[in-house]
Amino acid sequence: MQMITAKEIIKAGVPIKCLHAVVVAVHFTNCTETVERFPIYFRSHVAGKEYKHIVLGMYVQGHFGALGISRDAGLQDKKAVYSKLSELIFEFAKCYDQSGHILNEVKFGNIITHDQHSLERLFSKIGSVTIHGSKHEDIESHVERMAKQLRAKMGLPCLKSIRLDAYLFPANSTRSSRSKTSIIGHNTPSHTRTLSMGPPPKRGSDESIKPLTRSKPPKTNRK
Repeated sequence: MQMITAKEIIKAGVPIKCLHAVVVAVHFTNCTETVERFPIYFRSHVAGKEYKHIVLGMYVQGHFGALGISRDAGLQDKKAVYSKLSELIFEFAKCYDQSGHILNEVKFGNIITHDQHSLERLFSKIGSVTIHGSKHEDIESHVERMAKQLRAKMGLPCLKSIRLDAYLFPANSTRSSRSKTSIIGHNTPSHTRTLSMGPPPKRGSDESIKPLTRSKPPKTNRK
């Protein structure tokens, strides 16, 4: 169902709104099971008028980001560089404040399936967090509680793609050279690592590889 809706939007070729952009983003990321998607809803007001916005939240390699469009550049895409979901939400809240809007509430949707022929509801909500008038610590704890629920429903391919060294050894910490090689895939991906056997021998040298030849048995004098 979601594939049919997305293809109709693409085929129409007309200007789209934030909700249409989320549907199209879901369609284009369906083939990437290492990326989990979930909708994020925003409700704000300015000058007594209420506004609603939606983006597609992403979780990839242990970091959160978002895909979406908006007339405000700060409310569009966010690179997947936020280690916590609350950091992503606070970044959106800062952009709302810069645009003169008061962010009232943020709602989170469930993990979206990668089955493009699924009949499941695309935008089902799992909870909300009140932003305006709440303390920073309360917002963070509520958002991280939502993040925990989302991680519990994520697929194994996405969770396997997380770099464990990002959690064991943060970027700012120092560690010995021995511990650098103790984590699989830290220096190079596992599919590109090869055993180092030294430089290849030069052609024509004594160390060059020679073809195997069968040695002849010694001749014996028969009487």
